[in-house]
Amino acid sequence: MRHFASFALVLALLRPLAAQAADAPRSLGGNPPLPAPGTSRLPLDAMLHHQPRAGDVARREEERGDDEQAQKRRQAELDALYNDIMARSAPKK
Repeated sequence: MRHFASFALVLALLRPLAAQAADAPRSLGGNPPLPAPGTSRLPLDAMLHHQPRAGDVARREEERGDDEQAQKRRQAELDALYNDIMARSAPKK
């Protein structure tokens, strides 16, 4: 019973401190202050996004094209195998 009473006393003392901490402004907690209206650098940062060069795009398309051709070839082989299996397993008329 003595432990319960000491636990209740600690909670009673800490609860007002937690309420005061919740009411404190967030900028004191290490967060940077918000910029003044109209001085945000977000639009400028968005415009500085680098686009890929035409040579890089062409090289990537060539690399991807080889993969697409191989994938189409594999798909054609699978389709032919599927059609062969289905033709053999179909009931004969």
